Amino acid sequence: MRSPLLSPVPAALLAAVLVASTPARADIVTDWYDAGYALTNANPPGGVFSTRALALAHLAIHDAVNAVERRYESYGAGDAQAASGASLEAAAAGAAHAVYSLLYPNQKTLLDTTLAAQLAKLPGGASAAANAQGVALGRSIGERLVAERRDDGSATPVAFTPTGKPGAWKPTPPDYAPNAVARWPRVKPLIIRSVGDFLPPPPPPVTSATYAKAIEEVRKLGGRNSTERTADQTATAIFWVAPTYHPYAEVAKAESKARQLSVHDNARLFALLNVASFDTYLAGYHAKIVYDQLRPVSAIREAASLGNPGIVPDASWEPLLQTPASQDYVSGHAVQAGGYERVAQAVFGGDELKASASAVWPAGAVRRSYTRWTQLTQEDNDARIWGGIHTRIATDAGDEIGRQVGDYLVKHALRPVSR
Repeated sequence: MRSPLLSPVPAALLAAVLVASTPARADIVTDWYDAGYALTNANPPGGVFSTRALALAHLAIHDAVNAVERRYESYGAGDAQAASGASLEAAAAGAAHAVYSLLYPNQKTLLDTTLAAQLAKLPGGASAAANAQGVALGRSIGERLVAERRDDGSATPVAFTPTGKPGAWKPTPPDYAPNAVARWPRVKPLIIRSVGDFLPPPPPPVTSATYAKAIEEVRKLGGRNSTERTADQTATAIFWVAPTYHPYAEVAKAESKARQLSVHDNARLFALLNVASFDTYLAGYHAKIVYDQLRPVSAIREAASLGNPGIVPDASWEPLLQTPASQDYVSGHAVQAGGYERVAQAVFGGDELKASASAVWPAGAVRRSYTRWTQLTQEDNDARIWGGIHTRIATDAGDEIGRQVGDYLVKHALRPVSR
């Protein structure tokens, strides 16, 4: 029996979200986040390809808004010249529409409908000169950005051959799928200079007492039939099957609304969050490939081969969640969480949320509320242990990489300019 996995967004729901995403004046950015989230999760390929698409769309939105009225550094070198007279909202919509239309050409008709519905809500409608100028501006920025990233390496598959060495990664049950992340360390990051700049120290040896302790925590709390995991821990593990960026984005939307962020500030916030999503993944997957550590299910089932008496062997042990097809060290969820946390703390000026904010997953079935950004990160980390798919060692190291990447992004990209 399979564990709960992320399900794709049904086409009917995608259409409803896209067409309904008509902008309130300061919400054009979050409207396009909602549309992009629905689009990327309903159309293959998903995974890191989804984070890439969202990052490119929101960088284009940021640069389009910034080209109308410059308040932050632009991402693209050619977009710094202000284009006064164009509609801010139309420019943002044109940029997002261009990126998603190029990346998901089979959805262009639906995207055209979305754009038309948004423009109809703006003063003067699509025919207004300011709106037409804004769309043209945004489209040129989005098209250029996609063209610049065409050869970033993301389209090139990279095979990974398991070494068979004790402690090394091997395909995991029930699918025994090949490694799914080997291409990503070779892909060009969006802002960080090199994934190698964020390589963590090696994990403790699989023969060590530290490793045994971490595996035992997973064995006791992360098993499908665990008697020690609480009902709330089970619910938390299943909740965080969600793509990591989505709960953070939902809370960011609520916090943005509470603090009445402008279109400019929202554009920067969601650009940084989505770049963090992509660049942290690349850095984290680099660590996975370099250290090549086996997953908990392999360590528990094949403990005898590791030479560590501190691990209790159980040949029939199953995790609560199906193990993803990649190495344990480091956790991809944790790497992203650390990056989001640092970006959000920097943009909002601290860890505390203005008011309790909530994230819903999946499709409105479960709502969890938070009062601090670090609360999301800790819960995400715990969920990977309670789901049986990562050790605490992997989540702690992942957080640290993500925080370093997040700090780098805020320090080096999309910074405020003098006005």
